[in-house]
Amino acid sequence: MAKAAETPERKKARRSLLGKKIGMTQVYTEGGRWVPVTVLQAGPCTVLQVKSPERDGYAAVQVGFDQTRKPRRKPQQAYLEKIGASPQRFVKEIPFVEPGALIDGGEKGAGGEGAGGKDGGVAPGARVGVSVFKDVKWVDVRGVTKGRGFAGVIRRYGFNSGPKSHGTKNIREPGSTGMHTDPGRVHRGKKMPGHLGAVKRKARNLAVMRIEEAENLLLVKGSVPGPNGGYVYIEESLRKK
Repeated sequence: MAKAAETPERKKARRSLLGKKIGMTQVYTEGGRWVPVTVLQAGPCTVLQVKSPERDGYAAVQVGFDQTRKPRRKPQQAYLEKIGASPQRFVKEIPFVEPGALIDGGEKGAGGEGAGGKDGGVAPGARVGVSVFKDVKWVDVRGVTKGRGFAGVIRRYGFNSGPKSHGTKNIREPGSTGMHTDPGRVHRGKKMPGHLGAVKRKARNLAVMRIEEAENLLLVKGSVPGPNGGYVYIEESLRKK
């Protein structure tokens, strides 16, 4: 009999939640050490769908964050009204989880079954807060970095500027980019001016310094990609436990 394949480490279930970056501040540890921290609003998130392997082929929980008055498209709006949930600005699936394995303590929604669905997990309409990270010490945070627009090579790649005296005209230019007769072209991937920022980045292994369950705030050590008010995806770290 063949042995069942083990689940890869990167696909194992880990606690995850949607949130928003509030800003940076500082806290002091019990030993009096000053620590810079980023304040994240982790939830409350509304459970929109629960995917099961029997019906959908995989297990996941679709959650939404940040309510809005703007209606969604008609099929989505009809489903939201059916489960008694309001439209959400930021919607994402928490993958590789069994329903109810990661999300617990959910509050009962207006049209859902709360935290006690038919499968023993969370039903659509339930609300989930930062309490899912109660016992988590390290998290990974994914976000979109600040967009800087079109930038030159000095700002984009840290090139040195040229001499600013003796009649030189090459002060902030990238310099020579191409070749002579052979190969007679610019190599692919050459560092040149272009769009800077607005890319997906992940900050790994951020220590959880404090959790404010009443306000759904999560304070993590260090910086997080993105501007203040930008949406982030928070998940339990795999490298540190």
